[in-house]
Amino acid sequence: MAYNESFKNIKNKVGRVYRGMHGFLTNKLDKTPLINNTIEKIIIGKSTNKNSIDCYKIGNGPKKIIFISAIHGNEIGAVKLVCRLIKWIENEKLKIKEKPKIFCCTLSKSRWL
Repeated sequence: MAYNESFKNIKNKVGRVYRGMHGFLTNKLDKTPLINNTIEKIIIGKSTNKNSIDCYKIGNGPKKIIFISAIHGNEIGAVKLVCRLIKWIENEKLKIKEKPKIFCCTLSKSRWL
């Protein structure tokens, strides 16, 4: 019984190290796209590490859409997704018939970006 418990503990520790390294390498290799300076940026607050929480406003239509991304541990995917969404909206905005007012909120400066 003690052998199985020791094996589980080792397996859990190795798994945590593997997931941590995988997240670190993924974040370093997959760069977050830069957001154009032409997009209106509003700082809506600060993180606990004193990094600004930015909100990017795109469009002026009557409908309002908000996207919020956050970082959990070393999982930066949501922030990268919102940055890619902003780039896509900027590239496709002439094709969008009903231009809504879109707010994309994200932590733009982080140790992971």
